[in-house]
Parts: sequence; structure tokens; C-alpha cells
Amino acid sequence: MTEIGLLKEAGAVGFSDAYNEINNTNILKNVFTYASNFDAQIMQLPVSDLDKFGVMNESEISMRLGLPGITKISETIALERELRIAHHTDVKYHSMCISTSESCDVINKFKEMNDKITCGVSINNLKLNENDIAAYRTFFKVKPPLRSENDRSYILENLNNDTIDIITSNHEPQGTESKRLPFEEAVYGAVGIETLLAASLSLYHDGYISLSKLIKKMSYNPAKILNLENTGSLEVGKKADLILVDLDQPWVCDADKLTTKCKNTTFENQKNAR
Repeated sequence: MTEIGLLKEAGAVGFSDAYNEINNTNILKNVFTYASNFDAQIMQLPVSDLDKFGVMNESEISMRLGLPGITKISETIALERELRIAHHTDVKYHSMCISTSESCDVINKFKEMNDKITCGVSINNLKLNENDIAAYRTFFKVKPPLRSENDRSYILENLNNDTIDIITSNHEPQGTESKRLPFEEAVYGAVGIETLLAASLSLYHDGYISLSKLIKKMSYNPAKILNLENTGSLEVGKKADLILVDLDQPWVCDADKLTTKCKNTTFENQKNAR
């Protein structure tokens, strides 16, 4: 267990084990209790050892491709376990990326009981599904994995309410060579910061979410969850952290023109706004 109190005092805004599962439930409970005592924010990814050998969503498509699957229950089991402990310890808990309809329902259930529960969803899981992997396209090997179209549609249906607090870029750049490998050997991850806004605006243009709620889930809510008092809104006295956007200007993603050195984007050649 890390020194959560001292780290928060030094400026840390959240604490996570990221893709590492805490197998010992007693340790997990102690960490959450410790964090609760300091009003610290826990930020977790719902992973379990059921993920260990899978490389894409477990489905008929994974079987056709001959790739080991990541079952949906691996996410919901991990998520519900941590949510129950979070509710018990009264800690601030944020699930960084959910990807299944079942996880969405679990989040909604616990939110009805506890206002300290929040969650995010990756733009990849809002815009893409397992079919995009097609002929072993490794740029689409991400965590959480791209799920079924039913899962994507269900999460989109819940995007305009308060179940999902944040839309995240899930920015995890990888070197080109680490992606030019057989699908099972390629690393997870894709760039996302430069494509997040345009990809998210397409959700607004397609009628899935209002513009005000979209911007709120990308600016105000993240700042509120991380307790960043001087940013995230246009209130008087806050930092003028602004961008200028032409909502009607179409943009096609050209990976070669991205600023990042890593060109492994999931939105290559896609028109992400109009």
C-alpha cells in the first residue's frame, strides 16, 4: 500500500493500479478504507485474471479468427467486486473504462446507492466494435477490447444520461514495430488525444448526445472528479483553458499528419466530424 495521504498532500489527484488486478480482497479493502480516510480518489480499470490469455472480445468473431477471447464477465466480475468494496468503505471510486452492457447496468445500480461512484468509457468503445478488427488489424487491439455491436449500442443509449460521466481518449501510444506483429503478439494500445474531440463530435452530429452534455463529459466532469478547482468550466476566476472549434468543418484522420510519433490510431481515414 502506498502512502496515499502524503501523496495527496503533495498534489496527487488519483490513485490506481491500472491494468494490475489486486487479487487479495483484504488488501483492496484496506486500500479503499485508507483512501476514504483521506478523501482520496480511487481510479480503477475492471480487470481480472480471466483476461489473462485473451486478446479480443470472446464471440463468434474471435472463434472465426482463431483468437483467444476475453469474456465479458471478466469485466463485470472485477467491476462489481470493487464497487461493493467501494460502497462499503465509502471511498470515491471511478471506473475508468467500461465496455459492456452488463457493466453499464452494474454502474447504474451502484450509482443509485452511492453518489461517490463515477465511470468513464473510451471513445474507441463508443465508435468501434469487434468487427473493426477484421483481418487481424493490430491497431484495433486495445484495452478494454472492442466489444459487440450490441454492447456499443447499449452504452451509446446510456451516454446521454448520468450513467457515464466521462468520455476518455484511452490514449496509450505504442511504437510502430510493436504493432507490426501477429495479432496475439502485438501490444495493446492506440493514440487517442488528437482524435478524441473530432471522434466525440461525430456522436453529437449523429444525435446520440447533446453538445452541452458532450463537452461536460470531456471537461467539467473530469475536472470535478479529480478535484481540479481552476479548470473544467467557464466560471469567473477559472483558468481560460479554451479551444476554438468549427462544428461544421469535416475532418478525415490522416495518421501521417498526427503530431504524435506513434501513428497507431483506430480512426485512420475516418471522417470524424462534419
